[in-house]
Amino acid sequence: MSFWWFGCRDKRLAGIERNIKMTNETVASLVVAVLNTRRDIMAQIDDLKAAVAENTSVVQSAVVLMDNIAAQLAAALAGGNVSADVQAVIDTIKANSAALAADVAKNTPAAPEPAPAPDVPPTA
Repeated sequence: MSFWWFGCRDKRLAGIERNIKMTNETVASLVVAVLNTRRDIMAQIDDLKAAVAENTSVVQSAVVLMDNIAAQLAAALAGGNVSADVQAVIDTIKANSAALAADVAKNTPAAPEPAPAPDVPPTA
């Protein structure tokens, strides 16, 4: 003897199982999307760090250049009588070099401790 509600129960369970499977697939898709977004963000951060390092290198090179120009100018004129105009140029170069170095130091935050990279398996 078969009761009709057993058949209804099986259909309801099949619908619930289908919904659970769709929910699991949605969650898995979202996890993959989050991991891909994280990887993209980390790549952008690495690019930004490289740009900052390059910029810092350029600024340091400019400071060295200005210091060298001022030193060479002073050395070239050391033997003779330096006019007030030439001395003003030397003083301006030294002041600009010092100001640039100070601004770079002031606007460069201390490097934070790098966070350990989580073990994330690559996605296909």
